[in-house]
Amino acid sequence: MILEAAVLGLVVGLFAKGSFRSILHKRFRHLWLVFVSIACELFVSTGLMGRLLLSPGADGSAALVAHETLPLVAFAALQYATLSAFLLLNFAKPGLRLILVGSLLNAASILANGGRMPVGPLLARSFRDDPAGLSAAIARIAASPNYVYAPDGAPLGFLGDLLPVRLLSPYMVSAGDFLISLGAFLFAWYLVRRPRPARRP
Repeated sequence: MILEAAVLGLVVGLFAKGSFRSILHKRFRHLWLVFVSIACELFVSTGLMGRLLLSPGADGSAALVAHETLPLVAFAALQYATLSAFLLLNFAKPGLRLILVGSLLNAASILANGGRMPVGPLLARSFRDDPAGLSAAIARIAASPNYVYAPDGAPLGFLGDLLPVRLLSPYMVSAGDFLISLGAFLFAWYLVRRPRPARRP
């Protein structure tokens, strides 16, 4: 949903006489914070964290971390702290305020659930006529280090992935995702928008 919103923002911006070259003229403070946030997300989602911290050594020695909750919470906290810092430092850019609020809502639910985003009971309703699809979806959630299926509720579960959405593929989204998507649309439009000509004195 967020990616689709960003692509739509780019398309709208280009149709409004925008240009990809305009991106080169945009300036941001401490852009490196975004890359740290992305690195934290990839470290967990690609399974690298599990292989490096949670798997036993080749010689049979114990894993560096006995339980996955601590590193999940630590990397989620670092991911959202660095992202929030970047968004606050660039607060005036279109869309970034919405992305900040949405990210904080998601972070609250994730940190309250041990570093995982809870997926709510409406997942079952979205696969009401497809039991095999529901089983496959639950299996994918169980195999993911970022999500936990919570059909009976979870701490701050009302901020989790509650609503089913069907675009290119079916998935669940949170209230924070809606805000981030709207912000991503505005920000993508801003990126390709041509700078306004300076007024002559």
